[in-house]
Amino acid sequence: DVPRGKIHLHRHTSRTYNDLRGYAVYTPPGYEEETEKTYPTLYLLHGYSDDERTWSNTGRAGVIMDNLLAMELAIPMLIVMPHGYAPPEEGDVDGDWGVWFSKVSSRLEPYIVDELRRQVESEYRAKKSASGRAIAGLSMGGGQSLFFGLKNTNVYSWIGAFSSAIELPLFKPHLAEAKEVNSNIELLWVGCGTEDFLFERNSDFLNFLSANNISHVAHVSQGDHSWPVWHSYLREFAMLIFK
Repeated sequence: DVPRGKIHLHRHTSRTYNDLRGYAVYTPPGYEEETEKTYPTLYLLHGYSDDERTWSNTGRAGVIMDNLLAMELAIPMLIVMPHGYAPPEEGDVDGDWGVWFSKVSSRLEPYIVDELRRQVESEYRAKKSASGRAIAGLSMGGGQSLFFGLKNTNVYSWIGAFSSAIELPLFKPHLAEAKEVNSNIELLWVGCGTEDFLFERNSDFLNFLSANNISHVAHVSQGDHSWPVWHSYLREFAMLIFK
């Protein structure tokens, strides 16, 4: 029984792909009344086979945020939940999953990082600085968040990766200069459950970060590749960002 924010569902024709795609936006309690206030924004990416409604429906992102705000454990923020796929192209399925992920994520980057960001910032009272933007996701979306975030530290200062589909060769070029990465990123948060089928990949990634002196938070917990884990990870990450 606490004040509740709202989930707004949008559909628009993308300039990047010339297709119709959806995204959802959470606004916190008081957004409509405090008309001069601007808010930081968390871009929250879904997993493989999910869509832009999954984080709000199954992920309960709005409910989690409302409760954190009521307990004064988080900063009021917008949460943008996009459709996380680029249109398929011939040759996408040639090779293993890592090849597919690298191709599709590279094509998705201009939409998430540029077009959708500008769209949201024209429609909502969002802060327009890297320190006011975070990106996070689960599984496929966690891998995408690492790729987009590490490559675009001028856009996002806070990065969260939940049980992520790690594709280290795709990330390495953006981790080459530890001093630069550490100075540009406020938080790099990597969580995975010990029973998750992606735990080995996440462990290897955490070891790489440590070996290369890249500042990060490692959140290793019990659990597998499932929503109870991701609910708790969103809660933990949301309590840390924008502070």
